[in-house]
Amino acid sequence: MTEQSEWRFSDDRGQQSTAPRPPGRVLAYIQAGATLWDLGIRPVAVFGSDHDGPDPDTAKTGTLPLTDVEYVGAGSALDVERLLSAEPDLVVAVSYGGGHV
Repeated sequence: MTEQSEWRFSDDRGQQSTAPRPPGRVLAYIQAGATLWDLGIRPVAVFGSDHDGPDPDTAKTGTLPLTDVEYVGAGSALDVERLLSAEPDLVVAVSYGGGHV
């Protein structure tokens, strides 16, 4: 088995990210986190967007067990300190056009 020397990812904006190894701690937008969960990738925490409320929107969570994955808030009420306390190696977000995340 060959050890991977570098992790690479190209996003939907064409931006490439690299890291010395695959990320182990993923923080994700709630819908992305639900999809990652279904694929066997376990986010350490999830967050909502500006139009989400203080509680997770269950229409976006799918099979994501919110008893096991912390919801750190949404939009302008997002608690940055709480977000950073998850110590993510990778943040998976969404873009709404114009290349902005």
